[in-house]
Amino acid sequence: LGWEYDDNIALEPIDENDLYADEGDHFFSGYVFGTYDLIKTDTLVMGAGYGQYCTLHDDLDEYDLTASLFDLYARYRLQDYTFAISYNPDYYWLDSESYLCRNEITTTISREFDRFLTEFSYNHQRDNNMYDSDQDGYANEIFFRCQYALPEERGALRAGVGYEVKSADSDDYDYDTVSTELVATFRTWWKVYLGLCGECEVQQYDHANSVYGKKRDDTKYTGNV
Repeated sequence: LGWEYDDNIALEPIDENDLYADEGDHFFSGYVFGTYDLIKTDTLVMGAGYGQYCTLHDDLDEYDLTASLFDLYARYRLQDYTFAISYNPDYYWLDSESYLCRNEITTTISREFDRFLTEFSYNHQRDNNMYDSDQDGYANEIFFRCQYALPEERGALRAGVGYEVKSADSDDYDYDTVSTELVATFRTWWKVYLGLCGECEVQQYDHANSVYGKKRDDTKYTGNV
């Protein structure tokens, strides 16, 4: 459960006359997710999961979002290697009306060393946007991350870099994205851990926007404690 205040509620345009809300609002969010291992052995795990997410705005209830999130997964361990695959069909509603259907397939290969864990993943995503068919399309992403466990369970360090290519029905939404992450976790007192996370995402569009006539290059920085 969570509460948030956003001083500029921004979702993809819900109609031609109101591109963005351009005003702030309070909203509550709720999220629940569970999984069950149907098969579980020393080397193989297969199961399914389901999650539900929703937001409830104080004034701008037309921006209330609901999502049903499904997960089918399998993991196979071979000595120090782990091979995993998951399929995630997700469905979103905006103000109780169908908004987005998304299907994702993710494959992952990870390798464990003494204190290191390395992971390489490939993700394929397909979107069917009920509000804006120009955004229908697919994306392919590769991501590499490594993690180092500090001695005596004092914490961990993690770094990652990814590259994504998005192709949509409209040239306005074709772009390439490079993303990086740095995460540090430290044990403090009474086995309480402090986590510091920094992310940078650079998004370069392939074409000039058909409405504004300009080519977008977006950079987003995110920090979490």
